[in-house]
Amino acid sequence: MVPASRGLQHAECARLAPHYDLAALRPAGGPPPAGTLVEEFDVQRSMARRRVIEALESEAGARLQRERIVPGHRYRNVNVSALLRGLRTRRVLFPAYVLAYRYKGKPYRAIVHGTEASCTFGDAPVSWRKVIGIVAAVVLVLVLVVFAALAAVGSR
Repeated sequence: MVPASRGLQHAECARLAPHYDLAALRPAGGPPPAGTLVEEFDVQRSMARRRVIEALESEAGARLQRERIVPGHRYRNVNVSALLRGLRTRRVLFPAYVLAYRYKGKPYRAIVHGTEASCTFGDAPVSWRKVIGIVAAVVLVLVLVVFAALAAVGSR
């Protein structure tokens, strides 16, 4: 699968992809459903094919080395060149929601899968003052509990 999106990075698409039902795919075409915002494809088919071939060659080279298919104990300069015949591509739309915002001048993104709500990820601002305050409060409560327990044991 080759992402053709400007709005999503390749790593984000890779995290979303396993959660789509690939058996239910329909090629993109025709007008989108009413009220739906659809991003235009940003990658030409020739570039997508090139990316597919590069990924296949990379995986084939890694597999050759990982499974020790090449004879001998040591080898270097293993080159793989894929010759694909009958490679077909089709454009498919995958629903995803991207929330992009700035907080104190720093950009953050949150991505929600369009069909699997449990697949949600992204960045969020962290207030270290609040984190330190919560940790300090928990430590204070633990210290008070220990002192209360020691006082109860000492009064017996």
